[in-house]
Amino acid sequence: MSEALPGPHHCLSTARSVAEIVYRSLHAQCVARGGNLSVEDLERCYAAIVESFSSGFDLFEQRHFQCMSASLSMADMPFARDHILATILRACAEPAARQAFPQQVEQWGELWLSPFFAGFAQYIRHLCIDADARLMAAYIDAGLSRRAKISLAELLKHKIVQNVLRDCARPFAEQPVPQAMVRQVCDSLNNFSPLPDGAAQAQAGKLTDEQMQNFLGLLAHQAAILAPPEPAVHEAELYSLADRKKKSAALI
Repeated sequence: MSEALPGPHHCLSTARSVAEIVYRSLHAQCVARGGNLSVEDLERCYAAIVESFSSGFDLFEQRHFQCMSASLSMADMPFARDHILATILRACAEPAARQAFPQQVEQWGELWLSPFFAGFAQYIRHLCIDADARLMAAYIDAGLSRRAKISLAELLKHKIVQNVLRDCARPFAEQPVPQAMVRQVCDSLNNFSPLPDGAAQAQAGKLTDEQMQNFLGLLAHQAAILAPPEPAVHEAELYSLADRKKKSAALI
């Protein structure tokens, strides 16, 4: 029987991996200082280990996935790196979608909303190519500071998330949105979003230019409320992937 078994041993495995990181880091520092470590050395080592969790986040994602799979969990993982953009966009714009697409929402509800925002996120990635990486950096930062108490409402207040929302909504700031862009977004989502079987149902689920114009206008308005204009945070300075990788490599 090759299937992974559910249980807290998945957490134990993660703890063992973290303990090995701590040991290797302390061992390297101890050797470098002739077998002696001061309190200041330990504090610097601790800070470096915590910082390394950002670049080593793949380990935690992998263990979480293994645990969920072994437990046969069907729960969504909204903050997985390929879902987080859709999650943030939906948190911002679901009221806009419900107002702009009442027919689709009333007929299919969640079966339509979820793929709609997945498709919209896919389109947004062409306009804001680093959105996923920036949102993951914000999620990791919030997780390290808030630990298990992180919430979607708190994440939406994170400076990096608010910057991403501004960048995602900026192409639609001109009102009304130019017709060529409306048509482009509409075609992209109609091609992406899976629709119920049957030609009549599929046709009923198609998005129109008028609906999309309404949605994009509401989206821009809602994004301005959740992320009002203000001086940008120096994201590159706070979350330099290169710097995190260097610090992580030094611990291994």
